[in-house]
This record gives sequence, C-alpha cells and structure tokens, in this order.
Amino acid sequence: MLKADLEKIVTSLSAIERKSFRIHYKHQSGDGKYGELFEMYLSAISGKAAAETSFRIKYPTTSFDNTAAYLFKVLTEMLTMGRIQQDPWFGQLFSVMKAKLFTERSMPERALKELRRTQHQAENSEDHLLSYLCSRIELSQLARVGFANMTQQELIDFQMRGKQSLQVLRQIHEHHSLYEILSHKLLNKGITVNEEDNLDDLVLSELGIITRGSSHRFESKKLHLLFQAYFFIHKSEYSAALELFKKLNTLMEGNESILDFPPYDYLDTLDGILNSLLQIRYFDEMQYFISKIEGLLSKNYPEHFLNMADQMMAMFQMSIIIGESNYAKAIEFHDTIRKTGRLNDIAISPEKNITYYFQVAIAYFKLKKIKSAKENILKAINIGRYQMDLLIFRACWLFQMVLYAESGDNEFISYEIRAYKRTFSGKSKIIIPFERFLFEVMLVDIKSNSRASNRRLTMKINEGLDGLETTPSQLKLLQYFD
Repeated sequence: MLKADLEKIVTSLSAIERKSFRIHYKHQSGDGKYGELFEMYLSAISGKAAAETSFRIKYPTTSFDNTAAYLFKVLTEMLTMGRIQQDPWFGQLFSVMKAKLFTERSMPERALKELRRTQHQAENSEDHLLSYLCSRIELSQLARVGFANMTQQELIDFQMRGKQSLQVLRQIHEHHSLYEILSHKLLNKGITVNEEDNLDDLVLSELGIITRGSSHRFESKKLHLLFQAYFFIHKSEYSAALELFKKLNTLMEGNESILDFPPYDYLDTLDGILNSLLQIRYFDEMQYFISKIEGLLSKNYPEHFLNMADQMMAMFQMSIIIGESNYAKAIEFHDTIRKTGRLNDIAISPEKNITYYFQVAIAYFKLKKIKSAKENILKAINIGRYQMDLLIFRACWLFQMVLYAESGDNEFISYEIRAYKRTFSGKSKIIIPFERFLFEVMLVDIKSNSRASNRRLTMKINEGLDGLETTPSQLKLLQYFD
C-alpha cells in the first residue's frame, strides 16, 4: 500500500511542488537518500527502471521501506503546509490547532481570539461542523477560567447557539444519508418494480427535509438538486434532470465564496454531471458543462488543480468523440493532446487517464490498427496497476485479451485468463457471467474452424449475449463493450 501511495503522490506533484521539495531536501542535513528516492520515482515516470529496483541496487544495505515511509511523510507534510496557505478550510483547522496550543501554554486570551476569528470564518462559509467545534472549545476554555465576566443568560445563549449548530448538522446528515441511499440503489442494485414504493418514500423524506427550514442553506440546496436530478434520470425524464443540473451549476457559481480554494467540490460536481449525461448519451448537452471546466482553467488556481481539470476535460471530450463513433477524429484529437502535452503519463486523475487511453485504444481498434490499440491499452493497464478495484481497469484488461484474440494468440489469452481469475476471484470479489462468457468465446480457435462452425458460433454468441442477466454489475461492464 505504501509503495502504491508513494507513487501516486509523487506522480501527482506539479512542477512547482517538485521544485519546492527539491529545495527542501537539499537544505536538510543527513544522507539525503530520501531525496534520491524521490528523483528515482520521477525517472521511473519517464520509462526508466522502477524506483524500488534502482534504490536497492544503489543502496543494498539501506531499508527501502523505511526510506519510502520517510519520503511519504515529508511529502505529505509539505503539501499540507502548502494547502494551509492556499485553502481557507485548511487554514481554519490550523487556527483551531493554534488555539489549542495557546490554551496549553497558558495564553487564554490569544486562544479565544483565534477561536472567535475562526468561528466567524466558518459561519460565513456555512461550515457548521467547524463552527460547533470552535464553540465547544471556547465553552471549555471559559469553564477553565470560571466563566469570568459572563452572566448565566449569556452562557445559556452561547449554549443554545451550539445546539442550533448541532440541529443544522443533523439535518445535513439526514439529507446526505438519503442522497447516498438513492445513489447506492441506482449504482449498485438497481431499482426493481417492488422497490419503486421505497424509492418514492425516499423522495418524500427528502422533500420533508428541504421544507423543514433548511432550503436557504447552500449545502441543502445542492443536495436537493442532486437528489432530484438523479431521481429524474432514473425515471428517464432527462430534460428535467438536465435543467436541474444547470440550476446546480448556477448555484455553485453563485456561491464561489463558500467553495474551497481551489474548488475541488465544484470540479467533482461537474464530473458527476458529465458522467450522468454521458450515460444517457446527451453529447451536445455535455458541451455546456465542459465549457465550465474550461472556465476554471482560465483562473489562477494551483497547478495540481488545473492539471486535474485539464485531464478531466480531455477525457470527456474524447468520450464524446468515441460516443459519436468518429474514430478518425478521435485519433486526430489524441495526436493534438500528445503534441501539446496536455495529457502526459502522470496520473493526477488515474481513473480519467485510464479511461482516456482505453478510448484511444478503442479508436485504433475500430480503425484496424491493432498494434497501436495494444500500445494504448497497455498504457491504461500500467496506470491502473494500483487501481484494480476500478471497473474501468477490469474493462481494460478484458479488452487487451480481446485484442490478442484478434491476433489468434491463444497461449497469451489462456495465461491472462488464469491471472485475471486469480486477481478477481475470492473474498468480496466475483467473476460475473459476462466475463465467463467472454473467456469461453476468446478461447475458441476461429481460424481452425470451418465457416459453418463459425456461423454456428456467431449465433451462439448472439444468443449468449441476449441471455445474460441485465444486473447492474453486468450493465456497468457491458457499457464499455457496446
């Protein structure tokens, strides 16, 4: 786990962050081996030997695991301090820590000043959890000094404000819970006819929350629009869902002061909207929301955020082209991306990168350029080697086998099928019927069969596909093979 996480954090660093880290470790005393390991990880990105291999060869008597753990610690601390300077939310949490420190060092007035300033910022940004935390710490601090210069009524009023914060938090928690249950039903189980009544109960419960006086809060408005939009998608009322998505975007844009800096939550919301529109093949409507990502790219945000937004935009642009079956245009778009360096192999957003190269491989496959298809699907698999829980990774591995089946390489396919089954069988993992069906088809030696046998095989394949259950898990995987 540490090796995978260390690789992720190193590959996600922006140019400025790399430069800052180099300055840091070059000014530190000690042997500096963790700095060399950092450079080895960067070299591995460009195609050189794996960092662990290079380190063990150069320092055979030094523990790689200990050096990697220290490098990870230093990197996370550096990035955290950077976020404290950039993001008000990180800064507010840091202020709470300082207030605790001032209390421990017998500086109560300074602690109270820090807490009140932070609580005021939290209230302005509608961060009710942090606001309550500041209130609770301040009450504890006042109790230590015997509630000096505070009347009983003032104390009760202070306690009531804390109680109100808890009530707001409870409503927000209930709202999140309903939205999460709806999402879970739609994503993992699907909704059967018998469960429609339960779904209607969820909708009524959600409306009950929004009418209990929480409709003016940003978080409640956002959750309400998300809940209603996904409900309408389930009901196939796509136009209504699209209007709600536009209202949601307007809400996010109109509350920029409440959003984090940079606005990862807004970017994540745009990602969810675009994924939903992609599933219902609303390609033209996706352009409106892609333009919103483009708008974020024009602002003065940290490099990591801008790279993430750019990769997301490139992936969705490619998704539209592939969705419209314009494979020649897809390759042209990919060539432009490569020349401009917009999407390098540094997986800031691994799932987006994997999906992008999967789509490039599909385009090459459709154009009968099998070698190029294999090269790009291998890129996707290499990026996803630490993301095996992602469904897109399974799709990539299966597609790689399909490509080799096209070449008639049955020995390779047999080996890969065994490896695939070892990886995805066992506790909490399962090989679904579609995968078993695909394995059976790929192992057939089509070249040795007669034409009549292959015609019968084609009929059997079509019957097999028609006979597969349309469970959510199968539908999710099948969407990559439409």
